Amino acid sequence: MEASSGPRTFKPHSLERPSSVAAASLDPRVHWTARTLGASGPRRALWYAGEIRGSLVAAMLSAFGRAAGELGVALVLGGNIRGSTRTLTTAITLETARGEYERAVALGALLVLLALAVVLAVRFAAPRRTGA
Repeated sequence: MEASSGPRTFKPHSLERPSSVAAASLDPRVHWTARTLGASGPRRALWYAGEIRGSLVAAMLSAFGRAAGELGVALVLGGNIRGSTRTLTTAITLETARGEYERAVALGALLVLLALAVVLAVRFAAPRRTGA
């Protein structure tokens, strides 16, 4: 086993893998262009993020979708304490278990509308590509 060189950090895998693939596919000329123009380290990082913006947005939407639909982890880790940690998915489960189907359906519709709003916001915020 390897010795740990420091504290472990949490890495959300639903964001990490697509982001690292996008960064690896970045054209090396972008790096050299940024350096030639005198961009500092943080400025280059912003430049790179702008170049792979589409992939980063796709990764964030994927992570949002996984988080919005996650129920098992929320239930196992005590994510159903009223007023403190209740999530929308656990509230839907609770209302269904109580037999309050109308309220559960209304909460489900709210979850769908929230997801749709996020997707539409990203869709309309994205720059339009012109040409072929």
